[in-house]
Amino acid sequence: MLSGNSQNSSAHYHNLKTIFMTVYDAGQITKRELQERTSLSWGSVSMMTDELISLGYLTETGKTPGSLGRRASLLGINKEANSIVGIDLNLNGITAVATDMYNNVKEQYTVRIEDFTADSVLKSLFEAADMILSKKGIGTVRGIGIAVQGPLDVNRGISFSIPQIRDWHNIRLAELFEKRYGIKTFLLHDPDCLLMAEKASRDRRSDLIEKNVALVRLDQGVGLSMIVNGHISTIGYSSEFGHTCVNPEGTECVCGNRGCLEVYASENGIVNRFRQESNGKYPDNPGIDGITALAGAGDPLCSRLMKEMYSYFGLSLSILANMFPIDTIILYGGFAETVRKYKGELEAVFSSHIFLHRSIPIRFSELDTNAPAVGASLWATKNILRSLSFAETEE
Repeated sequence: MLSGNSQNSSAHYHNLKTIFMTVYDAGQITKRELQERTSLSWGSVSMMTDELISLGYLTETGKTPGSLGRRASLLGINKEANSIVGIDLNLNGITAVATDMYNNVKEQYTVRIEDFTADSVLKSLFEAADMILSKKGIGTVRGIGIAVQGPLDVNRGISFSIPQIRDWHNIRLAELFEKRYGIKTFLLHDPDCLLMAEKASRDRRSDLIEKNVALVRLDQGVGLSMIVNGHISTIGYSSEFGHTCVNPEGTECVCGNRGCLEVYASENGIVNRFRQESNGKYPDNPGIDGITALAGAGDPLCSRLMKEMYSYFGLSLSILANMFPIDTIILYGGFAETVRKYKGELEAVFSSHIFLHRSIPIRFSELDTNAPAVGASLWATKNILRSLSFAETEE
């Protein structure tokens, strides 16, 4: 049973959170409106808003409009004094952002991965975090979110495996960050972070807010997230779209299986197959842009690689759309720009395999390259708002 002091403290923290969340949801609000919406006494509202201002959570943002009489002060979240950090752990590089609690980017920093070993990647992760946390003007960092490739345990903050990174096994990433920085840290699958950022962007634009969405990230690998009936549906080992088999007799994948989609429809997969099959016929390694250019010029090997890309990818998307009630498919990532050049061919393969030939649009995301990090920040913000305790107010 709680003592009287404990009960009073618990009620106090609860009321502080009620006031904070009411201000957060409103954007800006007067004390009188706070009293009406929370049903707290005027004395409690005045005392607790002053307390939250002194702690740096709230600030006065201006006055109510009008010119007659005394205008009331407006309260809002102190955006300058409170930040969330989002980090995207991606093979192309690590991007870190600092956002306010409404997901507006304040600062950004990107660092390359020098060596694909666990120690080197962790070093790069900490470098990105160190740099973003050292930026002036971000105030108190309330939480850190990390977008991670591959299977993970969201609840325990463990990244089980990233096949392209040597010795990356059961990395307790959230724990490592919390020990180093003393800031609560949350992990989420990187396509889920992307989909959160995409949904937030579309909500602000009030367009294309579909109920069921599949988002595919196309970079060095292939990742998937889905919104089904309004909820992001992926967790743990699920939605490893890039490791679904499209050719049982195909090339070996980094995961150890053969014929994964990632082998045929990712930048790494196509470049690696070009190296394996070119047999020294080319003076140098042209990279994905060069392979695409050679395909456009009619080169037989590169043309076949590109045809296999849109054929296997279109078929895989059709299986996904036949299994789930998908309204729209969104493609994001560096390799998505290559896929865009074959949009017509991709759509032809995709639509030819759709049950009852229902129309499902394939769109290309308009989000920036920092979107996964921004989505990770949004994920951390949601968790921080849910768990706010204001324990620092305890004497």
